[in-house]
Parts: sequence; C-alpha cells; structure tokens
Amino acid sequence: DGYRYILAEADPHAPHKQEFDESSEMAGKPIPGFLCRALVSQSLLLSFQDRAQQINLSEDRLSLTGYKFYCTARSNHSVSRGAWFFETRITDLPEGAATRIGWAQKYANLQAPLGFDKFGYSVRSKKGTKFHESHGKTYSQGYTEGDVLGTLIELPEIRGRDYLSKSYKDKPLIKFKSHLYFEEKDRQAEALKNLKPLPGSKISFLKTGNHWERHFRIYMS
Repeated sequence: DGYRYILAEADPHAPHKQEFDESSEMAGKPIPGFLCRALVSQSLLLSFQDRAQQINLSEDRLSLTGYKFYCTARSNHSVSRGAWFFETRITDLPEGAATRIGWAQKYANLQAPLGFDKFGYSVRSKKGTKFHESHGKTYSQGYTEGDVLGTLIELPEIRGRDYLSKSYKDKPLIKFKSHLYFEEKDRQAEALKNLKPLPGSKISFLKTGNHWERHFRIYMS
C-alpha cells in the first residue's frame, strides 16, 4: 500500500513525557511521535510483525513453519557491518517440500521466496541452488531434515557512513490492535535504484560436516 509500519514502544527518556501524561488537554488526541521509539527487543528472535502471515511461529519464536507456498520471515534485529553468523536446524521437511535460508534487506518481498528480488539472498534445500533476483544456480549439495545450515555474512565498514539506528520520531504514529506503529512511506523504488555492490562483502554457507562455500557478493544502497 506504499507504506511500511515499524512497531513502537513508549520512550522513557522522551522530553516532556511527564507533562504529557499528566495533561488532561491531550486526552483523546494523537500521541506525538517524539514520545515513542522503535521497539528494540533485548533478545534475538523471529519477528512476529516482520513476516508473511502464512508463516507460523513457535511460542518461543525460535522456529517457524511455512504452509502452502513460499514466503519469508525475518528476525527482529538487523546487521549493517561486521561479521555475523547464525545456524538453522531443519527439523521437518516433508517429501516434495523445500526451504530457502539466507539474508534479506528490509525491502525484500515477504510474500515471495527469499532471493526473489534484489534485496534477498538464499540457498534452497533442493539441489543447493542459490537464489538472488530470481536467478538460480546449483552451487553445492542441498540440505534436508536433520541437517544444520550455518549462514555467515561479512559486511565491511563504510567510511563516513552513519550507522546509528533510525529513530522514526518524526513519523506519524498509527494504532492497530492495541499496538503503536510508526508509519513510513515506502521508498523501495528509490532504494532499488541506489543499490551498488559492496566491495569486500560476502555471504557464505556451511552444511554440517562440509566446508564454507562463498555464494554471494552483496548489494547495498
């Protein structure tokens, strides 16, 4: 619909917070954005909000199950520089099913398989096919039920780049189902136009008992 929604929480350090809470004149009026901040979880989990609704999360949000067709889920934390690694254990993979594991930027389409567009990079369980921008190439052995797939991303620091997290405090707040969200205009087309290869970046995968294999160079805006 042309907009993105970022889950918000009350900012305990916001200026004039007490005055606003105690003012009867503000009752029933929109909450100013500066009183909230983007929610920052203390734990690394699968995101309940940042996923396709067809994906079911476990109660502890450490595992997921997909149904019917390919779609995507992301975690509740992102990375922008340095080397980061996570492991995924395939606990159930019925005959005829497949999965893709990898990394997605914020504009990657959640209603499509990871690697469908230029914002996602993945390796598929079937035949070990790597995908980026819907181009597939069989690169290594696949993985299946019982396997553990390690995923490593390496992002060199860009000199002069601001790595502080975005505050969104200048954005309007929207209330939906008892939660507050910052509303931000979708700039996917602009981000796509500005994508460029990031020198020194790479994504590598390691299946249980195998060696690291480099699969991708990364595009960043």
